[in-house]
Amino acid sequence: MSTSVSTTTVERPASPSSSNVPWTAIVTLACLAAAYLPLVWSYVAAMLELPHYGFVALLPVAAGVLAWEPLRSLGSLKPGDRTGLAAWLVPAVLGLLVAVILESPWFAAVAFLFALMGAAHAVGGSRLTAALLPAWIVLWMGIRLPLTADQALAQSLQRIAADRASLVLNTMDILHLRDGNVVETPQKRYMVEEACSGVQSLFAITACTVFFALWMRESWWRTLLLLAAAWWWVWIANVARVILVTYLNSQYGWTVDEGGLHDALGIALFVVTLGLIVSTEHLILFFLPRQIDPDRPGHVPSTAAGSRNFGRTVWPALGRTRLASVLTAAAFLGLAVLQWLPYLRVPQASATPANLDALLVADFAPPQIGGWQRIDAGYASTQRRDDSQWGARSQSWRYRSGSQTLTVSVDYPFRGWHELTECYEADGWLRRSRDVVEPPPSALAGDPSVPKEQFVRAVFHRPEKSDYGFLLFEVFNDRARPISVPRGGRDVAQRLLDRLQAFVDRVTTLGAVGSGVSDQTQSYQLQVFMTGVTPSTDEDRAGAARVLTEFRRLLVDKLVAGAKS
Repeated sequence: MSTSVSTTTVERPASPSSSNVPWTAIVTLACLAAAYLPLVWSYVAAMLELPHYGFVALLPVAAGVLAWEPLRSLGSLKPGDRTGLAAWLVPAVLGLLVAVILESPWFAAVAFLFALMGAAHAVGGSRLTAALLPAWIVLWMGIRLPLTADQALAQSLQRIAADRASLVLNTMDILHLRDGNVVETPQKRYMVEEACSGVQSLFAITACTVFFALWMRESWWRTLLLLAAAWWWVWIANVARVILVTYLNSQYGWTVDEGGLHDALGIALFVVTLGLIVSTEHLILFFLPRQIDPDRPGHVPSTAAGSRNFGRTVWPALGRTRLASVLTAAAFLGLAVLQWLPYLRVPQASATPANLDALLVADFAPPQIGGWQRIDAGYASTQRRDDSQWGARSQSWRYRSGSQTLTVSVDYPFRGWHELTECYEADGWLRRSRDVVEPPPSALAGDPSVPKEQFVRAVFHRPEKSDYGFLLFEVFNDRARPISVPRGGRDVAQRLLDRLQAFVDRVTTLGAVGSGVSDQTQSYQLQVFMTGVTPSTDEDRAGAARVLTEFRRLLVDKLVAGAKS
């Protein structure tokens, strides 16, 4: 008799091993981060320096709030298909390539938003991208208007605020004079930009309104109504701010035009504006109530993408998604290398605000230049608000020759080119002419890495004060190299060619030349402004040009010498 013994083998769970780690997907995400983050970081840092974009730091938080609830109930997610992924990644890759070539953090920020949705589609397909769409829309509120359109908008709002505030002050019998974008009382001049041009709260209120509409799951047409109302309330609030600043300061001596009271007034009006927007939303609901979903009695239908409950979210393994792509990782790695390569030999910045503060002192200017005599006690160091269109800091010296007075000023910091003629027009000057000319050779002449030097020449007139003005100015980057005057109109193609040539220069010289073209480049401005009760003669203008040339030589020589020491 034989006995058979059967044994049962119990399978044990396999221990984690390196083969289960989605290394390809992790490498792809790392390459994506290396490609985008430098330029995006530069973009965000530059945006945070602009007071009307200070809210950008809170946008990721707002996006997270909108995405949190939908992300918890997406059910079992499936990786996206190749077609959908290409729809997101093609603009992401092409946008980053354009950003690297043009040295444009703005293009990189736009491309990064598409890359985020591309990564989301690769992981969870259209269901995940739909759930993240409201958060994605909120992040777009951090994209600056292209081609410095926000500056043009700010100037328009300045004119409107000054004009409407002047009308109200007339009805209040407040003695004042509107001079361009300045409201002037017998006691003081109030720049509308300092009393709030309107652009600062406009962008922040727009972002808050979009977030509110998405949070309340408003339809697109109700969102447009709410935005129109929000912009109206912003306009009312900023006109009221100009009136309150002028009235309280001129009548009661309250310093609401600067310091803590000025900030408190701005915060109070901002909060009131938000309250008026919420009130407007309730008013719209009263006249245009939401429709009730017949299939779900008592519930308002959700128009927010991704709000449907599919059950608890189950995420797919990253190693099985299209993020695990060697080709995608290689593409982003190549763009990262192309972007980082020019930074190997970039010269150290010399014209930083700290260096300029230390260099530009009262004795920096010579006592006499080409027949112009420096005025005793004519030196002024001015500190303005960070959002001042004249620059946060200025160092200036005054000269005199005959009946003409000449002011030399170094203003900083700016970003890229700064069109100074618009500031004088905002201050009440009427521009008669503007042209671009080439100055005499500078200390950097003959260096092939230096862009072609130019300065702007403009003639102004102020009829109500019988003043005449003549302006010369040019702009330099933080390496004391001139920034060419931007071309416009039909020369857009030439501007692109200039950017392309700068990219070639950066790559072939590993960054030693070719920088300073980007609109994000820190810059400073040298200007000469001559005024008199009679129009300037050709001899006066030639003398002003000599002053600009001498100051430019002194300034560049000092900065270059400081960089070498």
